[in-house]
Amino acid sequence: SALYFRRRVASAGGLYQVPLKDAGKPPRKLADQVGDFHLTPDGQTIAFVRDPAAFTSGAGLRLGDFYRVRLPGRRLHVVTDPELAERILVHDAAHFEKSRIYWGELRRSLGESMGALEGPRWEYLHQVERPFFTPEAVGGYLPAIERQTTLHLDRLAQGLAARPEVAVLDVLGELNARIVLGALFGQPDEPAALELAQHIADGHALIAWKDRWPWRPALAWFNGVGRRAARHKLALGGYAGRVRLSPSAADPRLLLHALLRIVRDPAAPSFPDDLLRNEIAFHLGASTETQAAATGWALYLLWKHPDTLERLRDELARVAGESLVSAQHVPALAYARQVLQEALRLFPPVFAILRDCVRPLDLPGCAARSGDTFLVSVNGLHRNPRLWSDADGFRPERFGPDQAAGIGRYHYLPF
Repeated sequence: SALYFRRRVASAGGLYQVPLKDAGKPPRKLADQVGDFHLTPDGQTIAFVRDPAAFTSGAGLRLGDFYRVRLPGRRLHVVTDPELAERILVHDAAHFEKSRIYWGELRRSLGESMGALEGPRWEYLHQVERPFFTPEAVGGYLPAIERQTTLHLDRLAQGLAARPEVAVLDVLGELNARIVLGALFGQPDEPAALELAQHIADGHALIAWKDRWPWRPALAWFNGVGRRAARHKLALGGYAGRVRLSPSAADPRLLLHALLRIVRDPAAPSFPDDLLRNEIAFHLGASTETQAAATGWALYLLWKHPDTLERLRDELARVAGESLVSAQHVPALAYARQVLQEALRLFPPVFAILRDCVRPLDLPGCAARSGDTFLVSVNGLHRNPRLWSDADGFRPERFGPDQAAGIGRYHYLPF
């Protein structure tokens, strides 16, 4: 999503839209439409490999909501049906694990963290970290988020006088890094926030590059990609070492303190010595560029739809008056929430959820084998005309109280 944002905004183009022959038709039941479709190794397969996000939310939707991509050495199934997505992600989740596609390369490139682990060690980390992500805990972060946002935008405004153009993703990525490092690791005014955000962004790009074709990891040390990745790990490791020795490490209110206690927990599973580095990288990776892309797309959509922007400004003026918008105003900003929800529908930060089958099972239209990969296309679900009216249109009102009740739980998976 972030890479696509850079390309699209640079060209000042419109939204990605593909005319679909099924547009406007009512949703069909899964049993009426699934099939084990094979994409022959022609332009369709090439289009999928080049840009799976665009393909699965565009041309791929013409194939139905469940089809198979014929790739050398892989049985990859694409899912854009909410019922089947729910089976894979929830009801039959014991038959699946995080895919070797991307997640396997993430483990090899960065090491073990909650984002890449499975089984008992993931369960242990989940229990350790869960208290820091409850609604109550997140509500407690809002004043710090407000402070960081105000300081960051003040610095941005000062810089605009000298340079009126800004790199939106860099600005938002640095802000999100400051929020994460302050809220979870007790480093609220981290001077290296922008540098860390850039390490994470480039690290994501390198992982995506290596994972595109199976031979690329072997080439990484010949074309400089491997050395770039090593520099990122070294920088993140050095930062983790400094944070470990900071006064914040003794604060029990912080995730940092909880992570450092793991080594002293006799009930803890075995973890690598660089777990703190891996967890810092995981949390920055999960929230820095993803949030930057989501906010960037929302700003882009508002720029393209001035009537929506004007209505949003009216709500902000009504709720906050002459004061700056603060954490206390958030619950009353109903239309702002709808705008963000619709932006996340059209441009979700993560375009797909990948799972590998580890225990065979029968799915409608497919006997899933061990080793099969299932790509639940979030883009495809969000732009599926069999699930959404005017699927490619920007309509925040669809998340209003009169219409939101008709949105199925697995029609919408923004994160």
